[in-house]
Amino acid sequence: MTYSKLNTLQQQFSNCSDITFTESDNGMIIIHIKNKQASASICLQGAHILTFQPNNQEPVIWLSEEAKLAPGKSIRGGVPICWPWFGAHSSDSSLPTHGYARTTDWQLIQVQSLTDGRTQLEFEFSYSPTLPLPLSARYIVTIGTELDLKLISTNVSDTTIQLSNALHTYFQVGDVRDIRIHGLDGCEYIDTLVQNTRHTQDAAVIIDQEVDRIYLNTPRVIEIRDPGLNRRLCIHSRNSHSAIVWNPWIAKSERMGDLGKDGYLNMLCIETANAADDTVTLAPKAQHQLSAIYSIASL
Repeated sequence: MTYSKLNTLQQQFSNCSDITFTESDNGMIIIHIKNKQASASICLQGAHILTFQPNNQEPVIWLSEEAKLAPGKSIRGGVPICWPWFGAHSSDSSLPTHGYARTTDWQLIQVQSLTDGRTQLEFEFSYSPTLPLPLSARYIVTIGTELDLKLISTNVSDTTIQLSNALHTYFQVGDVRDIRIHGLDGCEYIDTLVQNTRHTQDAAVIIDQEVDRIYLNTPRVIEIRDPGLNRRLCIHSRNSHSAIVWNPWIAKSERMGDLGKDGYLNMLCIETANAADDTVTLAPKAQHQLSAIYSIASL
């Protein structure tokens, strides 16, 4: 008997009642997680978190109503993984922007229902000689009242390599014009919209136009204060000293075509990253773990 990928996953993880699997008409596998604390969904392509919502709360993660799930294509919203480089490749413009991990299927290797009620999933990206960098990765996603993410990169070669990466997270906000981002005051940032000029942040970050900035030497905690949803959304990071703040605003949203009508008003990207000045030098056989925890509290 021949089993599809969907059948195989259903059999392999049938002992975990927290998860179910569905398959789209074009073969995209979606993992649905529901436990006593939260619900979430993850696309096997890119190990891409599509949604995350603690019980009795508004969604934390934003997914465009017009997001297209198609093999080999990036998905608008959720938590794309930029790996093993951030932005354009440093020397080969033919390689995909933000790396190849977000448009390639990862392997789901383990699922656990933890004793505290959370659900933990582990994904693996294996190195292939056809890839441009000798790296493998594991991605551990833990779903509860908080969303806990760990991206572990391993240099599988005998030479030192440079790594950059990001968790390109789209957060849901009530109205981006009303939010304030705290924790970046005093940080230097690169304004990619103004010829990569460098500036210093003065006071909280507000969004009143297109913004695309790489903040440097960032603190471990960044906070979105959102009066529209009456909440503080806290981003706790580890082994990251840079963060990208991005909102496409009106004109770029219209050009993008998959953000949805006025979608820019309800989303804000704050990416936990190793980017720009903050790249990682990875010795032979060494590992690097990029971590982020997203939690919410009342204002």
